[in-house]
Amino acid sequence: MDPFEPGSLGWLLPWAETGEGDVLSPDEALEVFLEWVEARGMELWPHQEDALMDLAVGDSVILGTPTGSGKSM
Repeated sequence: MDPFEPGSLGWLLPWAETGEGDVLSPDEALEVFLEWVEARGMELWPHQEDALMDLAVGDSVILGTPTGSGKSM
């Protein structure tokens, strides 16, 4: 599926701005995502940031937090 086709929300993804075929390293992907979050005036909750840092170094993550605590970000 083309992330830019009509009806797609793919254009909202922070990495949609990279060139076609670009492969980001985990560190680059984290940096792009954090810049994307900041540009939208959002702040990550501590558990979100911790999970992202763990993912960036290659760890597996299961995030178990209460409803409404920002797991979907």
